[in-house]
Amino acid sequence: NTIQAEAYSDASGVEIQGCSEGGSMVTNIHNGDYVTFKNVNFDRGAKDFEVRAATGSDGGIIEVRLDSADGPVVGTCAVIYTEGWNKWKTLRCSISGAKGLHDLYIVFKSSWVDTFNVNWFKFISPYESPVQDIQEPPVEENPNLALQKPVTASSDSDGNMASYAVDGNTETRWASMYADGGDPNVDIGPQWIYVDLGETYNISNVVLLWEASYGTQYRIQVAADGANLNAEGSWTTVFDENSGDGGTDNITFTATDARYVRMYGIDRVAMPDGRKWGFSLYEFEVYETPAT
Repeated sequence: NTIQAEAYSDASGVEIQGCSEGGSMVTNIHNGDYVTFKNVNFDRGAKDFEVRAATGSDGGIIEVRLDSADGPVVGTCAVIYTEGWNKWKTLRCSISGAKGLHDLYIVFKSSWVDTFNVNWFKFISPYESPVQDIQEPPVEENPNLALQKPVTASSDSDGNMASYAVDGNTETRWASMYADGGDPNVDIGPQWIYVDLGETYNISNVVLLWEASYGTQYRIQVAADGANLNAEGSWTTVFDENSGDGGTDNITFTATDARYVRMYGIDRVAMPDGRKWGFSLYEFEVYETPAT
C-alpha cells in the first residue's frame, strides 16, 4: 500500500541514496525533476496523498500529475522545513480527479537549490483505506468558491499579489510585507487577506496551502456584509490557530453564512537563519457546506 519513492519506473534529475529510516530514499532533487510510476490503478478515485519527506531548507512543492510531467495536476503538497535532512515528517494533501489507470508523475518544484528528500508516498481512498480497496464511489466534488474571485490584502511584496492566492496555480503565491519601512528589524504586525465570494454561501471549510513562510498563529474570519469591512467588529472569528506547522491546512468549522472570508495572520514561522518573512500562501480555498 505504501509506494517507495525509489521504486520508480523512470526519473529525471534525482538520485537514490540510503535512508536514515531504513531502505532507500530519493534525494538530490531540484526544480522540475520528477519520478514516474507506470500503470497506477486509482480504480474509482483517491481522496488524499501522503508523502514522507525531510528537508533542512525551505522546501518546495510536490505536484501529483497524470500521464506526463506536464499533465493534469490532481494534487499539490507543500514540503516545509522539517528541521533537518534526516528529520522526517508525513505530509498530506487532497487529491481530486485521479480515477482509473494512469502513469503517475511526481513532479518537484522549488525556488531553492537544496530542496528535500522523499522516502515514500501513498494514496488514501475516501474511506481511509488504500485505493486498491475502494468499493464505493468517491465523495462528490465540492467546488472551490474562492477560485478566481475578487481578493484584497493588507499588503503584498516583491510582486506576489493577492490575486495569486486564488488563481488555482500553485506556482504563484501571495506574500505580505514583513517589515515596517523596509527595516527588517521592525516587524510590520498582523497581515490579512480576504476573498469576496460574490454572494452569500453556507460554508464550513477553508484550505490554506502555505509556502515555506507559513502562519504559526492566525484566524479564519467571516463577514456577511461588505459595507464596512475595515470597521472594528465587522468580522466574526470561526477558527483560531495558535501552533500552525505549515504545509496544507484543511480547516473545518461550524457551518456559517458568509460572503467574505479572511485569513488574519498574527505570527509566522522563523526561517533557519532566524528571520521571519511575510505570510505567504500558494492558495486560499473556501468550500460550501455539503448538502445532507
